[in-house]
Amino acid sequence: MRFMMRSLLGLILAAITAAAIGYGGLRIYTAATTEDDGGRGGPPRERTFVANVATIEETTAQSILTAFGEVESARTLELRAAVGGSILELADAFREGGAVRKGDLLFRIDPADVQSVLDQAEIALAEAEAELSEAAGDVLLSRKDLAASVAQRDLRARSLERQESLRARGVGTEALTEDAALALAAAEQAVVGREQSLANARNRVTRAGLSLRRARIVVEDARRDVAETEVHAPFDGLLAEVDAVLGRRVNANEKLGVLIDANALEAAFRVSNGEFSRLLDEEGRLIEASV
Repeated sequence: MRFMMRSLLGLILAAITAAAIGYGGLRIYTAATTEDDGGRGGPPRERTFVANVATIEETTAQSILTAFGEVESARTLELRAAVGGSILELADAFREGGAVRKGDLLFRIDPADVQSVLDQAEIALAEAEAELSEAAGDVLLSRKDLAASVAQRDLRARSLERQESLRARGVGTEALTEDAALALAAAEQAVVGREQSLANARNRVTRAGLSLRRARIVVEDARRDVAETEVHAPFDGLLAEVDAVLGRRVNANEKLGVLIDANALEAAFRVSNGEFSRLLDEEGRLIEASV
């Protein structure tokens, strides 16, 4: 019985809640309908808005773009030591922000090591020249020896012909003819030996010539290294990233600073695609805008 009473009470409360919700929805619908028709049953009234207005006037305006970037030089040179050694001399202007002129001596590396290499290379060059001269003299001597051997062979050949002629007439002997033939064979062998000596002398001249060329290349490299111990400014500019102290020992190709051409400075900055389009004319070329 108690369960039936509680169920009935729940149904009554649910019905009351549904009726309240329906009544509220009806009131909202009625209020909205009344507002649209102005509270009357006639047509809806026009809605109004508040806006700020201004008079349009024709004028000329110039857009201004603000961008961030950095100033760069179109010509920048890294100053490096071509050879290793101690810094023997350093220009007074060789410091951060120092101004130098074209041809000024920036720094000089101690040339003792490369000068020693140059001296040895020049000695090797002199030896190669002497070797070539000696080889050329051997060629001349070998030619003379060959000519003498050829003359000796011709003489032996004529002697053999005489002995054979005498033997044919019954005057000469077989022994003399054999001796003449042996002498001719020895002369022929001597000619072959002299020809081989001449060929060896010519090959020696060729090898000496190659050695001389190699020695000249070594000397040129050594002289260039000696000349590169002094570094001069190739153009007017300012120094930056300086890392050099008098007396410091540096390695070959070590960076000692940067030379910046102050007369070729450029401003590099980035803009968006929309801003870049405003910098172009009707033909798509950059306009000459002031910066």
